[in-house]
Amino acid sequence: MKTRSYNIITEALSDIHGTKINKKDLYKKNNYLFVNIKKHNTIEVFDYPINEYFEPLNHLFNWYNKDFHDLVDNDVDFNHQYLKLKKEPIIKYVAKNNA
Repeated sequence: MKTRSYNIITEALSDIHGTKINKKDLYKKNNYLFVNIKKHNTIEVFDYPINEYFEPLNHLFNWYNKDFHDLVDNDVDFNHQYLKLKKEPIIKYVAKNNA
């Protein structure tokens, strides 16, 4: 598989997502490439080198609004085939009183 330059990756992903993605939105760790999609509070996870179709392995959600690098370094569980967060947040529904 051919290694693509960061410029090609950022340009392609910017086109796919309709938002500007630059080199600071990319983070390579443990043969994975993490891409911060700020527009959606999402981090796309790719095998690295990235495949020709730019298909992500998984999406992680930055529910905690943490720094992108901090989230990857401290909260991602690398012990699974598809990476996931070590601790998913508990989302509670609170009914709004219309009275």
